[in-house]
Amino acid sequence: MGFILRSRVNDEQEMPVVPDARYMPLYEGRMVHQFDHAAKAYVSGEGRGAKWDDLDFSQKALTAHFYVDGTEIRTGLRAGLCNVAGQTNERSMLATLIPAGHLAGNSVPTACITTGDYESHLVWLCFANSMVGDFLTRPEGFRMCPTCGDMVRLAAQPKPKDEKAQRRGRKPTKAPQADQDPHAKRCHGEPRSVTLGQQTKAHTLRLLVEGLGEQGDDGVAWAWSIGTALLEGARRHFELDDDDPDVIVQTARNAEGRSRALEILWVDKILGGSGIIDAFVREFQQVSRSAVRHLEAHECPASCYRCLRSYRNQRVHGVLNWRLAMPYLQAAAETELEPLASTARPSKAEGPAWDEARREGCESPLELRLLKAIRNVGLPEPLKQHEVYDSHGRLLTRADFAYVAPKRILIYADGLEFHSALRRRIHDTRQSNQLQTEGWQVLRFLGPQIYREPNLCSGQV
Repeated sequence: MGFILRSRVNDEQEMPVVPDARYMPLYEGRMVHQFDHAAKAYVSGEGRGAKWDDLDFSQKALTAHFYVDGTEIRTGLRAGLCNVAGQTNERSMLATLIPAGHLAGNSVPTACITTGDYESHLVWLCFANSMVGDFLTRPEGFRMCPTCGDMVRLAAQPKPKDEKAQRRGRKPTKAPQADQDPHAKRCHGEPRSVTLGQQTKAHTLRLLVEGLGEQGDDGVAWAWSIGTALLEGARRHFELDDDDPDVIVQTARNAEGRSRALEILWVDKILGGSGIIDAFVREFQQVSRSAVRHLEAHECPASCYRCLRSYRNQRVHGVLNWRLAMPYLQAAAETELEPLASTARPSKAEGPAWDEARREGCESPLELRLLKAIRNVGLPEPLKQHEVYDSHGRLLTRADFAYVAPKRILIYADGLEFHSALRRRIHDTRQSNQLQTEGWQVLRFLGPQIYREPNLCSGQV
């Protein structure tokens, strides 16, 4: 149990204070400057709209936005740096010392010297904050010639004159073109600084709502609340990591300078696409139901870190409201949606093979092929789309097939389109390890295995 000040009872952002706990400030990037861990003091607001005051040397006091229970924290002295420095900052690197026993957010990466002593950390800070360190860390790109296409290195500085030869009365000799840039000898082009990058396409899902732009600020709040709630539903339904998909609300400003929402956009952040957007569309009703289950037990006034808020979306914490989203989510969860005609290419999840798989309770032809292989060797019929919960009632996984007696076995048919990405493989491995600690035996088969050697797969089962 905890308590809050009586004057802050109606503040939806206020967190209860636990008696006897030892609260420590959480370092953010704005607090860090060169050799200064209290460069700014938090005043009010959230996200990018938060107000911070610059502190003079005589005003130094650690005033953070967030405080965490540091009773069990055992961190030592370490160096911390601002993860994103602005163009107007004195240096690209802004580093300072983070005192022992304090935590830093993801905007303040930290480094700990092995010896752990103050002097070693101070030496590292001196280099990081120096002009030499700034020169080495600031990206300068490549110097390339647009005429011949060669990458051109900076010409070496001329060597100092031979003073001994001058004193002996001899004039030093050198080749006429000794100080000339080697590139200039063969090309008349002027090298330019360039930076290499790449451009790629992302898989997205757009939700257009008629009349949304006419609602002004209320429409913006509704769009962010709906988009975030459905994103949470998708993460739970498809067992995704927190940073896999993302949601964006496209906005524009009217003549009075007020924002209006145009559309809600979900983005697959994996290059080339992981297939999650297609699954999102195909199972939109199930995603909506998952979002409803996640929110229906909440009692906070608008939003909190247990429903819609996260560290990544703190810039829109002030507009998130799960109560705005619930009526739409409940309607979507109870209604079979029909997608509008589209000029995009047809979904891969169509055709007789997919229809047969769904009739058998499978979610793909790959799962159906594995199911037929299990039947062919005379094994009992497995449970399909079996959900597993932990001791706290939270959904851990929804396995393609499962046996619960006499052995507890979970079986997955992992298609390469969705499970080949490194991030997804890490998620699958972490999930399998957790399930094994819960007493389950986990079997995973990749698509090529199932199609080429289905009997070997069923034999392992």
